[in-house]
Amino acid sequence: MCCCSCLKQPWFLIINAAVPGSSGLSNEPSIKTTGRSGGSVFTKAIVRNAISIFGARFINALSSLLIFLIVSHQLGKELFGIFALWNTIISSGIIIANFGTDILIIKMIKEDPAAANEILFSTIYLKIITSLLIVFLIAVGSTLYESDLWSGGILVFYSTTILINVISQSFWFYSDALNKMEYHGFLWAASNILKLFFIYIGFMLKKNLSTAIGAVILAEGLTLVLSYGMLKWKFQIRRTQAVLSRLAFIAGRAWPFAALLIVSVLYSRFDLFMVGFLCDARAVGEYAAASKFLEMISLLSGTLMIAVFPVLQSDYLKNDKAFRKQAKRMGLSLLAAGTITSLLVFYFSDILILRLYGSAFQDSVILLKILSMGIIFIFINNYMAYYHLVLNREKTVLYLVVGIAGFNVLLNFYGIGRYQHRGAAMARIVSEVILFMFYILLLCRDYQRGLNR
Repeated sequence: MCCCSCLKQPWFLIINAAVPGSSGLSNEPSIKTTGRSGGSVFTKAIVRNAISIFGARFINALSSLLIFLIVSHQLGKELFGIFALWNTIISSGIIIANFGTDILIIKMIKEDPAAANEILFSTIYLKIITSLLIVFLIAVGSTLYESDLWSGGILVFYSTTILINVISQSFWFYSDALNKMEYHGFLWAASNILKLFFIYIGFMLKKNLSTAIGAVILAEGLTLVLSYGMLKWKFQIRRTQAVLSRLAFIAGRAWPFAALLIVSVLYSRFDLFMVGFLCDARAVGEYAAASKFLEMISLLSGTLMIAVFPVLQSDYLKNDKAFRKQAKRMGLSLLAAGTITSLLVFYFSDILILRLYGSAFQDSVILLKILSMGIIFIFINNYMAYYHLVLNREKTVLYLVVGIAGFNVLLNFYGIGRYQHRGAAMARIVSEVILFMFYILLLCRDYQRGLNR
């Protein structure tokens, strides 16, 4: 699904097109339309911004994989499973706590540049409220479930990174609103490099789960200080008082986009949550090792769509024929890329798992083979979601994802009950196939309406 592969990416590229009546990026000076072909081209500013984010996404994916490898080798399969599950809980909590407000920082600052500081800090105050609520819910939940996977003060301590991270991201997206995305890319990359560095140094001193958690919190704290300091120096930001009317206004505007983003992210991670609920730490570790590759591969289609999305949006607004041509070409390209990637991962799954994680993760090979069968559908579903967002069908995408997420829950209960973590992998594949079928039905409906005109 689109949104699962786009965590921390510049979501304003998507949502500006999703708002009815919005012109997206098409009327920005950084996008031009060629006169004869009607196609769109990127200026140097867009290319520079895209490279900044692509570089940060690559560093994020690589450092995340390296952290998983270090933890799995140093702490073993069981503790690695706990760390992987907790990391998924925290990253999901960050998405929920953001509440889609990073999107609105972009829109609202562009609508009212004079109120940029007030918008930034009002958003931060709102995020503080949502973050504390998420931390409270995690604390309550950890007392209700008696298992090493879910309970313990370390998880609650780890959840404080939610508050730190969402504030940092506000500063990153503030720079996006001022067309300085290179700061976003640099700070995001710095955050991940710091995490990798502190975990590596920490394990040289003491090898336990608390060391890994403490290293992540330290890295997030330093990133927040760096983010605030850099933007204060570059853009002269200044703290303002919270305005309740502004907070309510931001929350009211954000909730439709927040709903789509939250449901999409939870859907993409629900299989690991279910394995954590219904299986032991060993099974969670094995599943996390395989699903991490799927997460990284999904970034390929998401990254490609970031680059192409402004082109599709501009053509849709100005040249319907060019839009249809570009959309068809893009769909076929992702179909080919997804097919090739799926076959390669299936064929080399044993090498990927055993060479990187070791023989203790033998069962992860089978899981990766199963998950690899869904890569082609993930690529196409990602593209189809972007396509419908261009057409201002964000509600349609939301309804589809909510429905598939609910169906995925039932599949996981059944599959894990019968086949353990392999059932979770099969449930993910079936869900992606069904989502693909619904998107095809939407295309057929559009085609039929075109014939009836």
